[in-house]
Amino acid sequence: MSDEFDTWNSSKWFKSTWNYGVPVFMSSSNTNSGVTDGKLWIKATLNEANADGRWFQTARIHSKAETKYPMYTEARIKTAHISAYNTYWLNNGDINNRDEIDIIENNSKPSCTNCEAEIFPERMNSQYFQADENETPQTVRNKGTFLRSGLVDANPLKNKGWNEDYHTYGVWWKDSKNIQFYLDGEPAGSVVVGQHNDGQTYNREFTRDLEIIFDLWTNEAGWLGGLPPKSDLGDDSINTMRIDWVRTWKLEDE
Repeated sequence: MSDEFDTWNSSKWFKSTWNYGVPVFMSSSNTNSGVTDGKLWIKATLNEANADGRWFQTARIHSKAETKYPMYTEARIKTAHISAYNTYWLNNGDINNRDEIDIIENNSKPSCTNCEAEIFPERMNSQYFQADENETPQTVRNKGTFLRSGLVDANPLKNKGWNEDYHTYGVWWKDSKNIQFYLDGEPAGSVVVGQHNDGQTYNREFTRDLEIIFDLWTNEAGWLGGLPPKSDLGDDSINTMRIDWVRTWKLEDE
């Protein structure tokens, strides 16, 4: 679950093709993901050949290994500058039963106006989800709202957009309930499993081993930022998310 991405390591990573909603089409093609010049990259390209309207062709990369608290993982990432989520997250399960930690769902160029996502070029979008079909409510979640402006003035990345430079994002998964996020070496908000964004508290814990996932995807909804213009997908200067490295530690007794 650590990699400097000198080459593609198939013993550590695999590409999955389950799709989000339209217009996303997840591809395992080398056109949409790979390793070049010491970077793992995920590119969004235009493909209007699909009859079901899935024109946003992209990719998702999973770790083969899984891990559990107490652990810390961080990655150095430069986002694609299109209206899409550039993600780095931990997950195990499906829509009905899963534990999920979203370290980032960052969008540096939302297309929507008068929407929540207008703050996304400044906000590190971090959260947790837990879904359990045997519990009420089935899904609980809570999200962080840390702004890049909250970094100390001495931090050289404070005024650099998500797409303008590589930022280091991390999470310290302390135990079954406590999750601390980091941005460029500084604490960047925390969440507690069982605290829901409706203000209620539920008796929930994370119990699953989770894998690391990187992907790039979009949706027309305002909560994500809206769809990019199709012309953005043909611009190789903005359509690619790059991961310089990912490093993961587990806590062990001395």
